[in-house]
Amino acid sequence: EVPTGEPGVVTVDIDQSVEGIVADAMRGLG
Repeated sequence: EVPTGEPGVVTVDIDQSVEGIVADAMRGLG
């Protein structure tokens, strides 16, 4: 991904990554 200098974009990318990790963890526990 190319940084755009917009904090919002970076935050969204981080949130999506965290959600993916949480989803994987839930699948592992479930």
